[in-house]
Amino acid sequence: MAKVKIDGKTHKFVKNKKGDVIVSHPDGGGPTMDLTKKDAKIKTVKDGIAAGRQWHKTHKKKKGK
Repeated sequence: MAKVKIDGKTHKFVKNKKGDVIVSHPDGGGPTMDLTKKDAKIKTVKDGIAAGRQWHKTHKKKKGK
């Protein structure tokens, strides 16, 4: 299990009993997702963290007024 701050929000990456990598947002900022089902290349928590960072890098929120 790893808790990581990405774009100022806490993300919790865990492996379930089936070996799938799951990301949740403990602060309530987003859904719980099974990253292994979304992308079969994600096999470890480290891969999941890298994928989360990459996703946030390409989907930056626009700062409003």
